[in-house]
Amino acid sequence: MYRWLLCFRYLRTRYIALASIISVTLGVATLIVVNSVMAGFSAEMHDRLHGLASDILIECHTSGGMPDPEGHLREIEKVCGDKIAGASVSVHVPSMLGIDFNGQQIARHVNLVGLDPETYNTVSQFGQFLLHPDNQTGVSFDLREDGFAPERDGFPASGWRYRRARAAYEKALQFERDRIDALKAKQVQQTTPQLASDEPSSRPSSTTSATAAPSHDGPTMSAVFSPELLEDSGGEAPKVFDPAEQQYPGIILGISTCSSKMRDADDVVRDHYYCRPGDDVRMMFPNASENTKVVNQKFTVVDLYESGMSEYDSTFAFCRLDQLQSFRGMIDPQTGTR
Repeated sequence: MYRWLLCFRYLRTRYIALASIISVTLGVATLIVVNSVMAGFSAEMHDRLHGLASDILIECHTSGGMPDPEGHLREIEKVCGDKIAGASVSVHVPSMLGIDFNGQQIARHVNLVGLDPETYNTVSQFGQFLLHPDNQTGVSFDLREDGFAPERDGFPASGWRYRRARAAYEKALQFERDRIDALKAKQVQQTTPQLASDEPSSRPSSTTSATAAPSHDGPTMSAVFSPELLEDSGGEAPKVFDPAEQQYPGIILGISTCSSKMRDADDVVRDHYYCRPGDDVRMMFPNASENTKVVNQKFTVVDLYESGMSEYDSTFAFCRLDQLQSFRGMIDPQTGTR
């Protein structure tokens, strides 16, 4: 008590000392707060960066990739031993994403990443940034039934349930368009005057040319499937793709590649999605041959990736490693080495 009284009497008569003590106290408090904030920011940034990138990255800049990456991994494990917690192989290729939205094509430049879903989580935290809870624990490129982003307000219906409903809607819409076109064609035939001529025509009629025997010099281009196309296919006709029951190879899109923020009628900023899990998109990317050509491949969106970093969410798309290697021709046809 005596010490506090002595300090109070001393500081009451010496204002400069009191101001100095207050200044030092505020400076130390500010330093503690800033260090705490920066430490938390650094930890958060490290977690987000580690969500896609591993600690050590070995790159190969050729278009065909590194030959036999599994063999290289075995050599690294011999040298490092148990110091390696996980290893995975991936392929990065620049691509063009095409989204069909209300009859318009929306194009995005993305980096397509082919990854191994069984090992990629050992070198990153990729799964925890996906929207579907089941994909957060085990990444799958098969479309889920539903249950995407259960805690997100206003997320549209997605999955197989949405895909079947959309396929049924598009089928009914196409049927109605065909019916209207048939009615219009019938009406045109009824209102067109029939022109008669007494002299025989010197040119063969269209009916005669249409009913003439088809030439077998090559495959026909008629509406009926040509049997010549079955010569090298074992006699089986190509199967019709049914979007209500089938999906294309799965792809996971960064959430900003297929969405944008807009204000609704209540002046609330919400995410507007150009596509969602269950929709089909088109990817165009170069193959791995010396004579580079463009590969045009359809994919089915199976989930969305959201890390909170706009640079990642707006530039990355993910698919299976083995499928991307097959599409780009990165498999040796003689040895089967990828």
